[in-house]
Parts: sequence; structure tokens; C-alpha cells
Amino acid sequence: MSKPEEQKVSRRKYLQIAGGTIAGLVVGGALGYVAKPTVTAPLEVVTSTVTGVAPPPPVTTAAAAKLTIADYTGDTSWPKFYNDMPTEYMKMHPELQMVVDRLPSTVFDTKVLTALSARTGAYDICHGTLDMEIGDYIAAGYVQTVDDYWTDQDKADFPPSILNTLTYKGHMMGWPTCTGVCFMFYRTDLFNDPKEKDGFKAKYGYDLTPPTSWGKEPDQFLDVAQWFTRGDMFGTCLPFKPHDHTAGEQFYNYCQQNGGTFLDENRKPVINSDQNVKTLQYLVDLVTKYKVTPSGVVTFSYTEMDELFAKGKIAFFHEWSYLYGVVPQITGQTIDHNYDIAPIAAGPVKFWVTPAMRYNFIPSDSKNIDAAAKYLQWLDRNKELTMAVSYDPEPSRLSVKDAAIAQQPAAKAYYDLLYDSYVKGGIYYVGPRIIAMTDIIEEEMSAAVSKMKTCKTALDDAQNRVSSLPGFG
Repeated sequence: MSKPEEQKVSRRKYLQIAGGTIAGLVVGGALGYVAKPTVTAPLEVVTSTVTGVAPPPPVTTAAAAKLTIADYTGDTSWPKFYNDMPTEYMKMHPELQMVVDRLPSTVFDTKVLTALSARTGAYDICHGTLDMEIGDYIAAGYVQTVDDYWTDQDKADFPPSILNTLTYKGHMMGWPTCTGVCFMFYRTDLFNDPKEKDGFKAKYGYDLTPPTSWGKEPDQFLDVAQWFTRGDMFGTCLPFKPHDHTAGEQFYNYCQQNGGTFLDENRKPVINSDQNVKTLQYLVDLVTKYKVTPSGVVTFSYTEMDELFAKGKIAFFHEWSYLYGVVPQITGQTIDHNYDIAPIAAGPVKFWVTPAMRYNFIPSDSKNIDAAAKYLQWLDRNKELTMAVSYDPEPSRLSVKDAAIAQQPAAKAYYDLLYDSYVKGGIYYVGPRIIAMTDIIEEEMSAAVSKMKTCKTALDDAQNRVSSLPGFG
């Protein structure tokens, strides 16, 4: 699909778009894409464009002969890793037939939920369900636990932040489709310019670098953002678009960095804590008081921020790691690949970054649970390096890092930052109604930045609304 089409999909809706593999990548330089593998063996593929699910034959206890896979990645230009791998696996298991139902992002969630609710065993595997969504499926009993297919050795090969996202109430609920974290992206042509460096130091008294902190003296995030806000360029950018789950994700990172959180250990909302109110006020001030972001951020998700950065209109901002392989492909980009990555800025209390994940999980009504689990186990243990090198450079197994660097030595800085962020990061929430909670928080953030409410009132309202949801409070 073309880049304009690609950019219509939100970050949470196309983690896998980074199929532009980091092969031959030079940090701060041009990114190269490798040739995409093609399917060479017969594979039954169904392209779904409707939201309904025709009832399959009744569930039986017959030996596994067919696995039907709901595949989120069917509508992107990412080479179809989760379509290619069944072909390879069937060569090893000729007795097994695997059918891939390639679902566009516009229908994936609806069709999967319809199938799960029907309890007819329509799917044996779901590829690509969002970590925010999996909790609702788990609470409804739709997700098969897979504890028996995870060894202690498997678990030890994942950073805690990744492993914990795969775990619910002590049970393993699946395997990662892909993972990623936020990086700071910044324009090297600006930050390495001797005139910019001299001018910044003369004004602020310290060296110009990508900001490493915010909300404490010196406030590097604010200083650097103000320094580069000039003409039609802005120092940074923030998302405030409701119901996109971009604003809520970033706000959660900022809150954690300032000693706050959304839920306590008993799942009681603490959204309107003093720390969170101060954090929201800081972000709103960047927009309304200091004006270091473009106007209209209430409509911004990652899509709009990506395009502005690629066109040279933003000096630095926080974005997901996938963007490292995407900027050069954005239509109208003007910065000519002159960008690099750094850790996101730490807050007044600590550094915190939250990994995002899409799940591979087995529906509990699958007709072939054992065969499905063995396939996903094989995929996770044996093919994550293949995915990282030839498809999507967002692996999460610790053992894959060095092997990926060995095959892509120019990408060492990228992988180092990715894994360092995993180790220092913490999870969002896995549980029911997390999307509903995030939607409410984003609505109230939007009201605050639009000056319809004070930050305190907005988060008080968010607290009350979330507390009224079943399972909270």
C-alpha cells in the first residue's frame, strides 16, 4: 500500500509496518529495506472484508488436521511473516493444513470478537490482538492459557516488562506478535549544527543535546523545545487526539516518570493524583503557554506527528521504535534521513517507558489447541531472529539481540536502545476495560488542552468516570 494509505493507520494499528527491515542501516543515516520473502508453497488464504462470521462445522475432538488463523497483518505492506511461516511449518508437518484469514485493520477487531463470542471454534490462532484488548477477551474466557507450553528457559529469555505483559493472574496467555517502545527521534542536522550548539549554550549555559529530562532544573525538554520553535518549525509535538490510544499511552509514560500511575495495586483508579495533575499541566503548558508544539494537537495521533517530523517541522519528539524504518518512506519527507534516536526524556522522579505488544493467542474454543500451541511455540522459539532480520525489527527475546546485531552490525545502536528500554520499562495494564479507561482519560486530556476544563477538573472527571466502570473502584 502507498505511504499516504499507510499513514492513515494509527501506531497501535500498525506496529508491524516496520517491516522495512533495518538491513544495512546506519544510525543517523539512510535506512535500507531488504527484499521480501515470498510464499513458494501452497497456502490457502482468505481475504475478509466483512464483519460477520459464518458458523463453522461443530467443534469436534478429532486429531488436529487444520488450523485457521486470524491474521491482522493482511492489509499492510509489511512482508507477511505470519503468512509465510505457516508455509514453512506445513513442509515440516504435511499432515497439517493451515488457513490464513487475512483481515484488514478495519475489520480485524470486530470479526475476531464476533468469532470469539459465537464460541464455534472459527479460529485456532489469532495473530496481532492489541495488549489493551486482550484483557477483555481474557475476562470473557475467550483466551486459552498456555502455561504448559512455556518452560522456565523460555521465560528467562524475555525481559520482565515483556513477560509480564504476556501474563495474567499468573498464567501465560500467549506469545508476542511484535513489540516496541518509544524512542526520542531528533533531527541531527539541527542538533549537530555548530551555530545551533553555540547559540544554545550561550543562552542556556549548557550543551545542546537531545533532552534527557523534563520537569526539573534545568528543564532540558522545555529549553530545547523553545530554542527550536521558530518560523514554521516547532521544538516538539504531543498527541491529544481522543479514542486513538496514542495520547493515553504517552500520558501514562509521563505520569510514571513523575511518580504517578492510573491504577493502584488493587485496580483502584488514582488518575487524579497530585502527580498526575502536575504532569498533565506540564504537557498542557507546552501547548498553550509556551507554544512549542504545532496548533491543533487535539487532533494529533502518531500519524500527524510522523508526517510533521518527516517534513522537518519538528525538532524532536517521542515516537514508537517502528518509525526508525518508516521516516524515509513518508510521502513529502524533506529531512533526507537526517535523524537519529535517543532514549525518551526522563521525568522528575525516574525514567520509564512502556513497551507495546500485539499478541499471538489461542481462542479457548479452538478445535486444535495443542497443534496451535505447538506451532506458536515453534514460531516464537525458532523464528524471531528471522522476523527481526527480514521482516519487523522489533524482537523481544534476549537471545535474539546479539544474533540480530551479528547479522546487522550497523543496527547495533538501534537494538541496544530497544533492549535497554525493555529492561528499564514497565507494562501498561492487562485486564478488562483498559481501552474504556484509556478512552476516558484521552477525552479529559483533550478537554484540558482545549481549555474547556482545568487539568484538575479534567482528571477529577476521569477519576469519577473510570471508577464507575465495572471492575474499578
